[in-house]
Amino acid sequence: VPALNGMRGMQWNKFLEPTLWAMWGLVVGGAGLWVVVGSIGYFSKTGWLPKEASGWVQAIGALLSILAAWFIATAQSRRAVRDARLRDDARCVALSEMIKYAESVFHSHKNMSNDMEKIARFQSDLSRARSMLDGIDLYSLPDAELIEAVCVSRQVLDDADIRFRDIRSVHSHGINFWHGTAKLALAQLSTQREACIKVSLRNR
Repeated sequence: VPALNGMRGMQWNKFLEPTLWAMWGLVVGGAGLWVVVGSIGYFSKTGWLPKEASGWVQAIGALLSILAAWFIATAQSRRAVRDARLRDDARCVALSEMIKYAESVFHSHKNMSNDMEKIARFQSDLSRARSMLDGIDLYSLPDAELIEAVCVSRQVLDDADIRFRDIRSVHSHGINFWHGTAKLALAQLSTQREACIKVSLRNR
């Protein structure tokens, strides 16, 4: 979860630093240009240079300023697109790893029985995986398929949890855990994890 929500500060720093450098370069370059223009104007008045020289330098300076501003804006736009893709890819990878962890919960309890201690450990691990998925802000996800992956994965874990909270059937679910609960849950989780990977590859 921190991997998903904590990236905003890092991405802001990546954007802010080059922007400040660009502004600094534009200010210094503009100041240097106007020093040159002023010097040429002075030499034109004293007769060292033709009077037209100052006007030409001002026109060239204005053109260079426009080109510099366009270049900086274009570079920042490209950098923003690239950073957005990297951020989205990181979210896809983080989400696929969370779902992979949820899968590992079912694998690690493959030898489930009607032993209440084993069932309690499974419920604890299941709750931990569910909490990880609950911490994901759906509005921060860049693709509808990722939102669906989170929602489906949450529902899969909820369904498994409900089965083991019914005191009337908890023992039978424990005995038939692998074939009755785990296989179906793993198939659904695997499908959602593969969807996350596809989104990641598509955005690269």
